[in-house]
Amino acid sequence: MKRDKRLAFIPLALFLAVTGAAPAQPTSDQAALSQQVSAWMAEGYDALERWDYAQAEEIARKLETAAASAAADTKIQAKAAYFHGRFQFYTADYEASRPALERYQELDPGNVHPEFTDFLAQVRFLADLWKDRLEFKSEHFIIRVKPGKDRILVEPALEALERAWPVLTRELRVTPPGPILVEFYPDFPAFSQATGLSEQDVKTSGTIAVCKYRRFIVTSPKALVQGYDFQNSICHEFVHHLIYLRNGKHCPIWLHEGIAKYYEPRWRGEPGGTLPLTSLSLLAAAVRTDQLISFERMHPSFAKLDSPQQGQLAFAQVTSTVDYLIRTYGQESLFRLLDELKKDTDYRQALQWVTGKPFPQFYAGWKEFVRQEHFQEIPGLEVVELDIKKPGEPGGEDEDQVSEADLKENEAWKFVRLGDLLRDRNRVAPALVEYEKARSLMPLNVRLLNKLGLAYILAQDYDQAVARLDLARTYYPGMADTNVKLGQAYTGKGDLNRAIESYEQSLTINPFNPFVYENLIRLYEKTRQTDKLEQTRKRLALVQG
Repeated sequence: MKRDKRLAFIPLALFLAVTGAAPAQPTSDQAALSQQVSAWMAEGYDALERWDYAQAEEIARKLETAAASAAADTKIQAKAAYFHGRFQFYTADYEASRPALERYQELDPGNVHPEFTDFLAQVRFLADLWKDRLEFKSEHFIIRVKPGKDRILVEPALEALERAWPVLTRELRVTPPGPILVEFYPDFPAFSQATGLSEQDVKTSGTIAVCKYRRFIVTSPKALVQGYDFQNSICHEFVHHLIYLRNGKHCPIWLHEGIAKYYEPRWRGEPGGTLPLTSLSLLAAAVRTDQLISFERMHPSFAKLDSPQQGQLAFAQVTSTVDYLIRTYGQESLFRLLDELKKDTDYRQALQWVTGKPFPQFYAGWKEFVRQEHFQEIPGLEVVELDIKKPGEPGGEDEDQVSEADLKENEAWKFVRLGDLLRDRNRVAPALVEYEKARSLMPLNVRLLNKLGLAYILAQDYDQAVARLDLARTYYPGMADTNVKLGQAYTGKGDLNRAIESYEQSLTINPFNPFVYENLIRLYEKTRQTDKLEQTRKRLALVQG
């Protein structure tokens, strides 16, 4: 950055105090000091955006020294206070950020604008939220939670992230400096305050975790009715973190998300690019009908797409594009693309430089690649929206009621409603008749499949229960209650190992269900798995507390 030569004319003592170097021509020019402060702040904001917090901290100290040396100049004091508050926010020290920003407000009230007012309100909220925080450290990560049930997330979160560390840092060729902070927000309103994402943004894109300010901002699974695979999600954010460290802002959102989704399952040892059947079905249909979402439409965020279907399709497209790039042009092509983008190259030109093909030709090649994969279009497969709970609201399939909106959407729900009424009156056989009528109209609706599974369990027809629930788990693997009911069905069949496997799988999605821990304790006792027994009892006490 070029600097105005007038910045050299600062009083010798002040310049030495602030910069540690001697100026060529000492002067008491206060305007020069103001310009120096502005230059430092510009460097500081740039350092914050680059996640270079060491440089930002150094600049914060310089600004504090400058403010102390110019006690009569409230503008400089205000600027120093504001930068200090911003720096502390970026480092997630909200309690230190709040007084600094309030000091700025006092010193320069005429320069307080609506954006600052909103920012201060956010910092105050976060300072209050996290004042009683608990933090747990591993070698590379820090997990921050509120006291209470969210402590159950700490051990599995650290386990997943530490397993991901050697795999992802090696494969993406980036090693982060220092530990990474992961904040689990207890409910959706708190997550929304921290990220600015609305409920519709979350439902459209499935965004329940964000990598920002060199940390992960994550929704607790208990904020969703069914929970979610939080271990996979935080590893997804870890990939975003590594890409930002490597490329900064020089990576378009479609590629950012494509790489993150591609590498997301690697921590479990699964191959890159693995996608659920729902996503593959959407992708196959979109390629066939030419209803793809352009990369430009995905900018600036997947959260701004029009529907959950578009959100899932966008993720499928970009993951498949990264898969195509790697499988067709080699692993090095991805890193050559990222390096080219660091030169601020347009992604179309960068792709052409890497592949030797103009973008339209590359894109046509990708579509043919998808066709040759022969992904199956599955009739009746549905996109499941995230179901966000209000604070204090219970969750789970057993609370699932047929709504008026359901009845307007599909007449099959009238059979489901009647089936629910009959089941609740212990008339299971006629309830099954109604549920099966509904299934003839919507064969792959996950809510209905779970209701059928439960009804067959009540009828003690465990084979039919497993058949329906296995179908639900195959197409909708993110439903905790499907695994819970499979645990019940396998227990009824006497297949205790599969019952345990199903219950344990449910805990990776919703680790807050005491019913699951209670059943696992009984199963561990029967199968003499004493190593897991005591740990499960402790976890049950935690979620019940």
